[in-house]
Amino acid sequence: MEYNAEERREYCEKWRASGLTQKVFCAKHDLNVKTLSRWLSLEQKKQPFKFSQVTAMSNNETVEVTLPSGISIKIVAKKDFFIGLIKGLL
Repeated sequence: MEYNAEERREYCEKWRASGLTQKVFCAKHDLNVKTLSRWLSLEQKKQPFKFSQVTAMSNNETVEVTLPSGISIKIVAKKDFFIGLIKGLL
């Protein structure tokens, strides 16, 4: 079955809101897991990068980054680590 762009976007949104694994969601909606995975990957590539300001308040800080996919990464480290990391990216 062919799905148009709007249908693909709706399935991606429904999966995110469902709280289900891709495998379970696809079984309930009669979709191939690889198909949904590809749609999610293509949709993610269209997302622009988002930057947030980070302000260090003490010697040890927590920085949490949330990716468009919903994955969160939390790093707890000394302020100098983050300064070095940022300098290395520039």
